[in-house]
Amino acid sequence: MEKMVRHASDNKYLHRDFHGILNLGIEYLQEQYGDDAVIEYLQEYTRVFHKPLIDAVKADGLSAIQKYFERIFEIEEVEEDILFEMGVDTLTIVI
Repeated sequence: MEKMVRHASDNKYLHRDFHGILNLGIEYLQEQYGDDAVIEYLQEYTRVFHKPLIDAVKADGLSAIQKYFERIFEIEEVEEDILFEMGVDTLTIVI
């Protein structure tokens, strides 16, 4: 019998556990404190987590968002499946 042993560190990019735990945390907030607590938490988390992106958009406009998603899609190894269309005041991402 063969046994395959894998660790998260064996993968270039693995965040499944993060999403599972985040979902459980949000469910807990909702059950214990209600929808308003979930909304408040997500708004504050987003402001803090995305502050560098928000600052980049203020400085560079929509191209900062395109660069952000290009990095994300490269990490996810799906960059060949994505098309960016930059307009004067729009950025369309076709997946």
